[in-house]
Amino acid sequence: MDEKKIEYLDPEQKKQQQKTDKQQQKKQKIKENQKRKQNIEDIGPTVANAQNNFKDIILENIPSSEYYERSLMHRDTINQIFAAPKNDIIITISIDGQIKFWKKIFQLIEPIKHFRCHKGVVTGAAISLNQDKLVTVCATDKTLKKFDLLNADLNSLLKFDFTPSMCSYIQASDGAQSEYLLVSDNDNGNIYIVDEEQQSKEKQIIKTIQIHNNPVKFILYNKQYKSCVSIDKKGFIELWDPDNYDFPKNKELKFTCKMDTDYFELLKKKVFAFGACLSNNGKYMALVCSDKFIRIFDFLSGKLIRIIDESDKKNSEIQDNIEHEQHKMYKLDKFEYSRRMAIERDLDKFLESKTMENYGVSIQFDENDQILVYPSILGIKYYSIVQNQILFVQGKNESSERFLKFVLYQGRLMKNSNNTGGSQKMQSDPLLIASSFKKNRFYLFSTREPEDQSDKQIQRDIFNEKPSKEEQQIVVQLQSQQQKQLQTCIFAKIETTMGDIEIELYKKFVPKTVDNFLGLSKQGYYNNLIFHRVIPNFMIQTGCPKGDGTGGESIWGGEFEDEFHPKLKHDKIGTVSMANAGPNTNGSQFFITTAVCEWLDNKHTVFGRVIKGMDVIQNICNSKKDKQDKPLRDIKIRYITIS
Repeated sequence: MDEKKIEYLDPEQKKQQQKTDKQQQKKQKIKENQKRKQNIEDIGPTVANAQNNFKDIILENIPSSEYYERSLMHRDTINQIFAAPKNDIIITISIDGQIKFWKKIFQLIEPIKHFRCHKGVVTGAAISLNQDKLVTVCATDKTLKKFDLLNADLNSLLKFDFTPSMCSYIQASDGAQSEYLLVSDNDNGNIYIVDEEQQSKEKQIIKTIQIHNNPVKFILYNKQYKSCVSIDKKGFIELWDPDNYDFPKNKELKFTCKMDTDYFELLKKKVFAFGACLSNNGKYMALVCSDKFIRIFDFLSGKLIRIIDESDKKNSEIQDNIEHEQHKMYKLDKFEYSRRMAIERDLDKFLESKTMENYGVSIQFDENDQILVYPSILGIKYYSIVQNQILFVQGKNESSERFLKFVLYQGRLMKNSNNTGGSQKMQSDPLLIASSFKKNRFYLFSTREPEDQSDKQIQRDIFNEKPSKEEQQIVVQLQSQQQKQLQTCIFAKIETTMGDIEIELYKKFVPKTVDNFLGLSKQGYYNNLIFHRVIPNFMIQTGCPKGDGTGGESIWGGEFEDEFHPKLKHDKIGTVSMANAGPNTNGSQFFITTAVCEWLDNKHTVFGRVIKGMDVIQNICNSKKDKQDKPLRDIKIRYITIS
């Protein structure tokens, strides 16, 4: 038999023990209250932790839309795009020698002028360093034309005895800080300094620079370090002084001979450049090479500091290992990836050809030199120099487009500038204007998603030129598809005490969740229920019969399981999603986001999207609330109608 140890407490010890027990009971009650409060708050989406997100900071003035907002037309394939932010001018050029000038206005662009400029492909174009003029050259008609960007007028024309390939502006460091135009010869390695005002053929060439043995494809002027970089079609990279055309004697350069640099990298790998750019601060040079590697050089040391692998082999490996956390943003289904690879093989042949229509690939640093932007098989990629990783891919879901040329516009515009009666305000309105392989359209990516995704193909694509027969047939097919889609779509109108909210429901992807919402709505379950949880810049929540976030059940009674679909994410404002207290605990409560909430993906079931009434949702967010995020004045759902 086990012996029990008996302890005897004197009165003082007993009193102390009782005091200790009371303290423990008090602590236990506090814990229970905290747990209860936590459980109440957990019936719904969790708020993201407030932190100084590096990604959000560097993407602040970047066009962040997943889809292009608008597209406009040329009569033929577009091969060059430029921007002059100083004058809010955008220039698009097509392979038939036609040039269009556009004015960037707030949230839009508008046409200015249209020139039928050359009799063949515009092989080169350049904007002056002061952004007050544009020059274009054409190998077919051997001409140069100069435009005044302030008035968008054609100023002068030069006829050459040689075949021009490309052109660029540089600045000499003389007392006058003169700006010179360089034009390369398509038949040899000569670079000519051209007097763009001189009509006489004998006097139009000021000097011939003979550095290369092969035709020059890129000339980059580094304003910060008063140096020029030229790259020819064989991959030779030359660095030279704009004053004497010899190797620069800039003391800031960390090398005195090209042998001390990695500028022979292209020759070693037997590749050449399809695209080239310098950072705004002059510290980096980036090249898109024929082996589909992006090479980034440190300008002062000439050393190769980054290599980004965009080869077909690498992309195939990523698709095969898509479960890796860093690869999820690149996921494509096998059929779609195979289709894109077929286009990629066609593009490879085109870029390696010697045709004048071979206009290369764009690459550009953002205004802060934090991000390098370039096109790829998956879309337009934004690469962080500091973090050495891809931040996001733009246009990935635009499956019919293989983007090639683009310009990133980050100018700040006057909002409501036509309203002379009110105060005017400078506001950021970034835009990325891109062309696509073998397409006569250019595409505008902004910070705004297309207004109506279900009708995006027709609403977004503006027919500012007479469409071809093939394009007319495509439009008819799209209209037919749209009509069929509208017949199968389910819409709901949530009539509240502050206005109406219209949503589209995704029964095709999450049938059980939508059936639950439809059943409860038709029963009048949601009638007179309040929005009990409202958090600005996050979401508004409703659907609780108790009004405190602790109640509600499904149409079947109790709870039902989650339904997650890869196409439905919390990646846009106006996402309609189920509130829950954990996995598979869906009932009647739902919320509508007022911000991108990617951390909620695969935790809450998305079943709809707002198509009208975001202003009503914003007004609900702006209402006064108590400490539990509940509006002080009840905001109710009157009833929900289904159509």
